[in-house]
Amino acid sequence: MSSLASAQDLSQQNEVFWHTNTDHGITWDLTKENRLPHDDNLEMSGSMVSGIISYKVNKAKEVEISRDIIFPQLRKYSKSNESMYRAYLRSQYKDEILPVITLGEKKYETGVLDSIRINGKISFYFKERDGIQVVRTFFPAMDGRCFVEKWTMSNKGAKPQKMSIGATELVQNEAGFHGQYHRKIVTDAKSAVEINPGEQYIFGIYFMASLNDEPEPERSLTVIEHKRDLFLDTVSSNLMLKTPDSVINTLFYFSKIRSAESIFRSRLGLVHSPGGGSYYVGIWANDQAEY
Repeated sequence: MSSLASAQDLSQQNEVFWHTNTDHGITWDLTKENRLPHDDNLEMSGSMVSGIISYKVNKAKEVEISRDIIFPQLRKYSKSNESMYRAYLRSQYKDEILPVITLGEKKYETGVLDSIRINGKISFYFKERDGIQVVRTFFPAMDGRCFVEKWTMSNKGAKPQKMSIGATELVQNEAGFHGQYHRKIVTDAKSAVEINPGEQYIFGIYFMASLNDEPEPERSLTVIEHKRDLFLDTVSSNLMLKTPDSVINTLFYFSKIRSAESIFRSRLGLVHSPGGGSYYVGIWANDQAEY
């Protein structure tokens, strides 16, 4: 790396992109942002799934999102050049997997970002376009092999909006270390939707996995999000830190979330693991002692 690149990286570290909210979250307001392009990522986990959401915001304030979905308990057959205990069943998915949304006679694009918010979930808020405002929110199931992308489409105009939503269904089957693995990406969106002024339509996209003959994970957006919210409320109300500095308070809350959600189920019981795309369902004592 050149000295110029190092200096640029260091200077960007000292810049403030995010601001704390009163509800323990943080927000990056892009309405007046000119320090672009910018990219970052966030990992969120449940007991049987982990997702690393990576995003890149370009100078036009358009976002490109990648989802690295990891099923820690489902190990693949190891290749000769990789450690068997890290051969997790995982794939990265970009926005090509999303259903095609048509408004009127043309494809609907979410367009320009307004802000990004993190509060135990990560939400991308888009500016209103053609009378429709979109919020995309990502979070894991707390007790199943499922990761969710939630779409909220609000009609901000004065007339009803008719939309068609294409089908998304991707099925992947493969033999793994513990048996037959089944992965599926599916949406519960209706094929035709009419949104009245002031109303909204919500649907989910589910990244799921199952082992052998076990049933598919629960596919209820309301139930999955409620369990995530209940987990976050429990974390928030226990072991509270209150200081005059909202940044320190929020940092402590976020640390509690990551510590509590990084507990994975194993055949021998619950185990805390660092995560990070490489360390799941196992103990890395030196790293965890440092953390």
